[in-house]
Order: sequence, then structure tokens, then C-alpha cells
Amino acid sequence: MVCDTIDDLWHLYNIMHKGDFVKTVTFRKVTNEHSTSKTTVKKKLNITIKIEEIEYDQESGEIRIKGKNVTENEFINVGQYQSASLTRGSQFTIFKKCWDSISIENLRIASDPTLTSDLCAIVMEEGLANIFLVSSHITTLKATVTLSIPKKRKGPSQHDKVNIVIVYIHNILMH
Repeated sequence: MVCDTIDDLWHLYNIMHKGDFVKTVTFRKVTNEHSTSKTTVKKKLNITIKIEEIEYDQESGEIRIKGKNVTENEFINVGQYQSASLTRGSQFTIFKKCWDSISIENLRIASDPTLTSDLCAIVMEEGLANIFLVSSHITTLKATVTLSIPKKRKGPSQHDKVNIVIVYIHNILMH
């Protein structure tokens, strides 16, 4: 599997459970000892982890898994603990003892682009606007805009300058 969007990560987080196996690539610090010195190098490893802990971080857009390595490897023994992060673009394989119908349905929904439409919602009141990005399964607060609005008086006033909020919101949504 490959996660293309934050929504995909959310679906994946809801599919993976303690006891499942994940085969992926991760990095581990390896110490090389020579007769006169030690050097530490980060090595890229292909591993399979039996999940003991799983955590979803929406802010960083990643799922962190931790568990014991279950495959033989040159740099990590079977049974040693290892962690890995799954982010957008990560390639991985999930193994389950039994795929339940809910997990299969969640995969089907996540794989169908016609079911994952996006929408922007702006909730406003005087001097405050909250901007949300809404997808089929997750709503994310993208920005909060506050602006002091002067009282309206006769003749030209500062009240008309509030239109700058619209330009600001447009710039936020484009990034």
C-alpha cells in the first residue's frame, strides 16, 4: 500500500491494530567497531514489525508504530524493538491474521477517489473566521483569522478595510 493523502493515513490508522504485522522501510543507528574507533551510521532497513503500539499524529501527518522485529536482518535481531513512521508516500504491507469486513470496507472507501471529496468551510462571526478543510472522514482546522472591526460611522471609515480578510483567507487556502 501507499498513502497518498492525510485521509489515507486516517483510514490506515483505523485499520491497523495491535498484533498486526507491518512490513516497511525504516532507519536504525548502527555502530561499527574498529580496532581503534567506533562509528555510528544510520542504515536503511527492510523490516517487519509486530505492532504493539500505534499512534496517529495529524499535525505531522504520520502514523508511528512500535513493536518487535519478526524478520531476520543483518542489523537487528528477531525480537528486538523497533519503531517506524508511515507518512504520505511510504510503501508498506499490512498482514493480519484475519481481515474483518469493516477493515476491507474502509480500504475500499479509501481507495475510491469518488468517495473522498473535499470541501472548504468558513465559520464566521464578527471579527473571527475559522477555516476548515472537510473531507469524507476528517475535518481539519486550517486557520483562524481574527480582526478588530471598527464601529461604523457616518462618512468614510475604517469599516470598509475589513475586505482585506477575504484576500487573506484566499491566500491561506492556496498554501
